Amino acid sequence: MADGDTTVLPTALVIEDNSVVREFIRVKLETSGWKALQAENATQGLRLFRQVRPHLVTLDLIMPVNDGLDAMHLARLIKEEGPEVALLVVSAVGSKLVHWYTGITSSQVTNDFMIKHHLELFDKAPEDPTLKNLFSRTDVLFHELSAQKSN
Repeated sequence: MADGDTTVLPTALVIEDNSVVREFIRVKLETSGWKALQAENATQGLRLFRQVRPHLVTLDLIMPVNDGLDAMHLARLIKEEGPEVALLVVSAVGSKLVHWYTGITSSQVTNDFMIKHHLELFDKAPEDPTLKNLFSRTDVLFHELSAQKSN
């Protein structure tokens, strides 16, 4: 950044209980131009979300429940409090998880929630160990935010 440059980087919040995955996502986002913050559980993630109001949140769908707050409840709070925030759900079992999760909860409510809020699901699967699809999407979001700021 040049002296006197007041460019504000788009901010991302990575909510992931696995420290290796969380750090990997943070580094990849920062390499792409994001200012990335990290939270290791839903409670910490909600606190940081409310403090920072990031442009992007990546959320691990399967994390231990912390203080009664699980990932789906956190996703609901994020979308209620910041409907403009891009919320990208990251999961070790991808779309299979949605079928499993919706099968054990009120399936239509969860399914409707994911559709209504345009939650995008990205897989932490062996077929995509670098989360290529996730980072392709964050690159698009970064460019969209940059274009909005220059207008």
